Amino acid sequence: MSIPIDFFLARLGTHLWITFVAVAVMEGIAVYSWQFRKEPGARSLMCIQVCKATWLLSLLFASQSSEPDSYIFWMNLLMISSQLVIFFWFRFISQVSGFEREGPRWITAVLGGVVGVSCLIILTNHWHGWFWRFGGMEAGVPKLLDGPTNQPQMLVAELMSLFTLGLFARWVLRSAGLRQRQAWLMLIGSMISWLGHMLVSVHGSSVLAPLPSSFLLSSVIVSWAYFRWRIFSIVPLAKEVVVKTMIDGLMVLDESDRIVEMNPTAQAIFAGMPGTLVAAVAAWPALAGFHGEGCASTLEVSREVAGTPRFYHATQTPLRTSAGYRLGRVLVFKEVTTEKQQQARIVEQQKALSMLGERQRLGRELHDGPGQIWSFLSMQAYAARKLIAKQNYAQADQRLVRLLEIVQGVHMGLRESITGLQASVSGEQGLLQALEQQLQWYREHCDLQAELVVRCECQTGMLSPSVEAQLLRIVQEALANVRKSAKASRVQVVVEREQDQLKILVEDDGCGFDPAQSEQRTGHHGLLMMRERADEIGALLTVDSRVGTGARIRLLVPIPAPALLPSQALL
Repeated sequence: MSIPIDFFLARLGTHLWITFVAVAVMEGIAVYSWQFRKEPGARSLMCIQVCKATWLLSLLFASQSSEPDSYIFWMNLLMISSQLVIFFWFRFISQVSGFEREGPRWITAVLGGVVGVSCLIILTNHWHGWFWRFGGMEAGVPKLLDGPTNQPQMLVAELMSLFTLGLFARWVLRSAGLRQRQAWLMLIGSMISWLGHMLVSVHGSSVLAPLPSSFLLSSVIVSWAYFRWRIFSIVPLAKEVVVKTMIDGLMVLDESDRIVEMNPTAQAIFAGMPGTLVAAVAAWPALAGFHGEGCASTLEVSREVAGTPRFYHATQTPLRTSAGYRLGRVLVFKEVTTEKQQQARIVEQQKALSMLGERQRLGRELHDGPGQIWSFLSMQAYAARKLIAKQNYAQADQRLVRLLEIVQGVHMGLRESITGLQASVSGEQGLLQALEQQLQWYREHCDLQAELVVRCECQTGMLSPSVEAQLLRIVQEALANVRKSAKASRVQVVVEREQDQLKILVEDDGCGFDPAQSEQRTGHHGLLMMRERADEIGALLTVDSRVGTGARIRLLVPIPAPALLPSQALL
């Protein structure tokens, strides 16, 4: 055999105490590593220590063997241990560096298969002599000669060592901080082991036996780097700290819906509740939506905690293995009490602003209509009295007839306003029904042909209630202008669809007007209020009219994106 076995044996025999110390330390490291066997790399580190100790003990027993069969047995065990050390060292580095998780899995499978075949050849060597064969006795020591697979197997072991060295380089370059320090220390430890293996071929290279000394020092450095900082457990530790300190409640349930773990926030939420979800549902019925197979879902639940109502956004996520086996589920309770209170305040503010806006508009309508009439009526009545006093009964009668017409107009306007205020958009009555109700009043009380034409299909929920309410008020204002000023005999309200917009047209056959002059006239707020309402809902209002040609008011209001789905669109 080409390797200096006699050097191994000679050095080992003169420094037995170092060998025993190294074996004892490595076995102690293996036992200590067993309690961390679930962590990445711990089992491989344990196997490395066992194989190194077996390597040294095999050398020790081979040095004491004079019989060829016994000598060959221990040398076979030595070679198997060395092969396994290299493989487990590769596994250890690939696990702690993350290569086994990120890289292709077939590499580990191929290397494991190569090492397994190599060990099998060594174990069955006495049948075929492929690895080595007995070459007789030399100075009382059995001599072994290389077989046909010896050098190829040694070459594969060297290539595996070089590949592991490449993993080291990758780990050092890609890591930082404690990870990088750990990588450097483990690299130094492995280099010490390889250096001791090379020094056994040099006479007088060390006062101590190079192999057990290098194995001892390498194992101590690598184990210290692995266990000192516990980097393998830093991520689970970080997760545990986050779970304990998070402001959201976290509850973990097993497959039988027993509560396995709760963080302090969840313990405060579920104070005094039983230890199963089924029993918890009985005490908190709002959780019934989570009872079942544990599909991902969300609920909004409320509960009184410490005498104060609390609202929670609860999320359920199933816990399954990679193969799909159900292990349980995790419930997360995010408190949204503050958000709920803020939303309630915002809604109240919006209601108050809406009421204030409506009051301002109503004030302008009254000022534009009945508010201006009373002074005129007072002046006309005073003038009629003076004419009667002068016994000018004909002109006084004309004044009184005019007063009667104005009073009837005021009465009609008030009834129109009351009807308009009573008409509303609700869950039972949509925009189309409210428009039809308004037009029906005009047909009955104003001798006006009022018609609603719908040229598209309107679905419930297509527009929000606030948008529909504003559209109704705009149409009401347009119809009021038709009654008061247009002298029309027919008015038509058309509802149709233009792509992603709803279009409403109010057309009449009246006398028409000049929109520019109408908006500039003092005391007339009809068009201004219509534009204000349209701006509030993002609608576009245009007025097309000329004197003598009637009027056409067009509204274009965007339809929200969810309403554009096939099931909710205007067809």
